[in-house]
Amino acid sequence: MARSLDTLVTFNRRSAKTHSGIWRDLAVRKRRTEVDAQLGIVVTLGQDAGVATPLTTRLIELIHDIENGVRTQSLDTLEALGQSA
Repeated sequence: MARSLDTLVTFNRRSAKTHSGIWRDLAVRKRRTEVDAQLGIVVTLGQDAGVATPLTTRLIELIHDIENGVRTQSLDTLEALGQSA
């Protein structure tokens, strides 16, 4: 698994896209993201399997807060996610 992640990191470092689509939607395009379709499925599958996904659930909540203007895309929001870990 570690080798696979290392390979993925090496590959993505050469990519022109240095940030995720969700990040770009929030920071650049100032629009709603596809977080529910992209990450919400993890929560749904976890629930179906009886596996808790609290960090992913919290990440989705925070992204929705940014989309709705409740929070800013900032280090404070990242720290809020870290407090959930």
